[in-house]
Amino acid sequence: MNPQTIYNEFLQQASMEMRRIKNGYSPNEFKNKLLFATDDSNFVEMCQLQKQWTEAITHLFADLAKRLADYYQIETENLQCPRWGSRGFIYRKDGKRHACIICWPGNFAQPQYTSQDYVHDFAKTLKIIDPIDDVIVIWLIDKNNEFVNGILKSHSDHSEDTAISDISAPDWFAELFGKEEEKRLLEEAKVVQEECKLIQGMATVAMPTEYELASFRNEMIQEYREKEIVNIEKRLSGNSIDQSDFEIIRENMLDGERFKVLFGNSDFASSFLSSEWRYKLSLISRGIEQTGTVAGYIKSVEQLMFRLLSLWADNEIKITSSEESQCRQIARDFLNEYDNKPTLGSMKYLYSFKSNFGSRNLIFDKRLKTGEHGKKVREFLFQTLNTFVDKTRNDKFHKANFEDYQKVDAVRNDVLDITFVLLGSLRFNEEQYKSLKLLMSQNEVDLHELEAMSIKLNTFLDSLSDKPPINADLLVYRESKSSEMPSTWAIVLGIQESTYSYPNKIASYDYRPPRGMSSEDELSCINQLVSEYVLKRCSRKEVRSLLTGYWMRSAEGEQYHINL
Repeated sequence: MNPQTIYNEFLQQASMEMRRIKNGYSPNEFKNKLLFATDDSNFVEMCQLQKQWTEAITHLFADLAKRLADYYQIETENLQCPRWGSRGFIYRKDGKRHACIICWPGNFAQPQYTSQDYVHDFAKTLKIIDPIDDVIVIWLIDKNNEFVNGILKSHSDHSEDTAISDISAPDWFAELFGKEEEKRLLEEAKVVQEECKLIQGMATVAMPTEYELASFRNEMIQEYREKEIVNIEKRLSGNSIDQSDFEIIRENMLDGERFKVLFGNSDFASSFLSSEWRYKLSLISRGIEQTGTVAGYIKSVEQLMFRLLSLWADNEIKITSSEESQCRQIARDFLNEYDNKPTLGSMKYLYSFKSNFGSRNLIFDKRLKTGEHGKKVREFLFQTLNTFVDKTRNDKFHKANFEDYQKVDAVRNDVLDITFVLLGSLRFNEEQYKSLKLLMSQNEVDLHELEAMSIKLNTFLDSLSDKPPINADLLVYRESKSSEMPSTWAIVLGIQESTYSYPNKIASYDYRPPRGMSSEDELSCINQLVSEYVLKRCSRKEVRSLLTGYWMRSAEGEQYHINL
C-alpha cells in the first residue's frame, strides 16, 4: 500500500465522519433563544459540529500518521492510555522511543478540550508509566501560522521538562517522513478541507458593514500585491504582452500604486469590490447563480474606461467609438453623449486609436515598444474586450445563468487582466495623476469610531473641574501588532490642572483600524481621527487651544511630535 492510497482512505474516513456528525446533529433550542445573543442558529449548529469534528480529526490524523510510519518501516506501538491512546502512538527512531500526541488548537493556541499545560501534565504522567525517551505534542496547525507557533515555541522554551516539545504537524512530517511527505500532507489537507466543508454545509460569513468592507478592501489590496500580480503575469507574459512591456506596466501599477484605484472610492471601485465580495462568498456557495457577480465585474470595466477617458477631455485627442465612425475629439459634449451608455461594445474602440497616430502616442506610456507606440498593448485591449463583449456579455450574459464556477473565474481573470494593462500602460501628466490619486483614496474618517472616541474623551473632560487646565497632551502609540492579530492603538489624552497636579489626569481610547492596513495607512487614519477630534469635536475650547499637535510613539520607543 503506497502513501497516496493511505491518504485516499484518510479522505474517505474523514468524509464519512463529517457526514455522521452532520446527520446526527439536533438543533439546540435552548441556545437559540437567549436574550441578547448576537449569534444565530447556523453559528450555534456550526460550533456544535466543530466540537465533534475537532475531536474526530485528531483520532483520524493519528491513524494516518501511524499507517505512514508503518509504510516507511518505522516501528510503532500503541499508547497504553484509554483516553489518549487513539490520539497518538509510540514510534522508534534513532534508537529512541518517542511518544506523540495529536492535539487540535483553539483560539490563542489553547487546545479544544484542555489547556496546553494539561497536555504537558499528561505527557509527564506518560513518561512515568512508560519508559519513553520524550513526548512530542503534534498540533494540527499550518507551519506558517506565526502567531500560534510563536506561543507554542514560548511554552516549549520555558518548559521545565526538555523531554516534552511542541511542533506543528507539517514540521513533524518533514522531520519523520521527509519534505516530500510534508508537501503531500499540505496538499491533501486542502482536499479534506474542501470536501468536509461541502458536507458540513455552512460557514460563518461577515456582514458587509462599514468596518468589514474597509477590512475587506485592505485584505484585497494585500492579496493583489502578493498573489494577483503573479497570476496576471502567468496569463499574459510571453503571449499576449511582451515581457518588456509587462515589466513597464507592472512598475506603473506597483511602484506608482495605480492598482489602488480598483479599491478606492469611485463608482467603478464600488462595482469591482462588490463583485469581489460576492466572488469570495461564492467560494463557499458553489452552485448558486452568479449573474450578479459577473454583472458587477463588467460594469466596473465600463466605468473605469470611461472615467479614465475623461482625464484627456479637451486635450485635442481624437478617438473613434465604432468601426465605421470618424475620429472625434475627446471633448465634454462627446463624453456627455456617452455618459449614460458607456457599454463595452463602444468602449473597445476608444483606446485602439487605429487611425490616429498622434493620439496613441500621447495617451500610452512612451516606453512601450517605442517604435510601435504600444501596438501590442492596444491590440490586447481591443481583442480582449472584443472577445469579452461577444462571448461573455452578448452570448451568455442575456441567455444563460452563470452557475459554472469556472466561467465566473474566467470573467474575473479577464477583468483583472484588462484593468491591469489599461491602468499600467497609460501615461499621465502631473494634473492627471493628481486626479488619479483622488480615485485611490480610501482612508476616510470612520464616523462611528470618531463618535465613540469623542464620547469617551469628552466624558473625561466634562468630569474635570471648571478651572482651565494649564497643559494638555495627546499621545498615540501602538499596543499590539502581529501577522495574526489586528493592530490596537492607544489614544491617550492627559490633562494637567495645576502646577502641582502631577501625574496628569488621563483618559485613553483604544482604536483598532480595519484589518489588512499597511502601517502607513494606519497612521493616516489615526491622523485624520485625531485631527477631526481636536479641531471639531473636543468639548472644551481651552483644551483645543492647548492641543496644537500630538505625540506619536514609534515601535522602537522613540517619540516625535506631529503638528495639527
